[in-house]
Amino acid sequence: MSNVGYNTSVANQSMNRYTSVTMSHSNTNVSFFHMNIRSIGNKINLLESLFMSSDINPNVICITEHWLTSGEEAYCNMTDYRVAVSRSRPTTRRGNSHVSYGGVLIYLQNNLNFKVLDILNTYSVVSVCEIVGVKLIDYDILVLCVYRPPEHSNFRQFCEIIEQILSILGLENKVCLCGDLNIKFNLPNDNDRNQ
Repeated sequence: MSNVGYNTSVANQSMNRYTSVTMSHSNTNVSFFHMNIRSIGNKINLLESLFMSSDINPNVICITEHWLTSGEEAYCNMTDYRVAVSRSRPTTRRGNSHVSYGGVLIYLQNNLNFKVLDILNTYSVVSVCEIVGVKLIDYDILVLCVYRPPEHSNFRQFCEIIEQILSILGLENKVCLCGDLNIKFNLPNDNDRNQ
């Protein structure tokens, strides 16, 4: 069995909290970045400037709660990155406009070869487990971006979905699961965690 090393940093920025992880395997490094952005549309320039003004240069960027409607991700471009896969919630009416909350998205550096994990479409359930994924072909790593809303989400159903996904993807695969799971691990039991 090979060793996989991790280097993790967590920081508070003006936008939100983020996590940056570098995974080392077989003399290669792959770096991942996750942020629950709570509306990427008005923060795309701030996100891009975060990477330009720091030593954070991830290969993979996972975004939760992008709040985009289907198709809007095409307008959220960043230098040196492309949207590999995105999932949006159906829009809801708020006042005179239609809005979409939640949502998950994966950006990849332009030079990465990948395959979208279309099988995840069957398991993505709005307001329970919103999920997208890709296989990084050159690294043989599966990347999953997951969002579980904090309220009115069925915790047991969420756990069952994640368990099914990991079972289907197989134990032989290396998996990087990024996201905002909204699980309160410091609470004594599952019923409390579901709140």
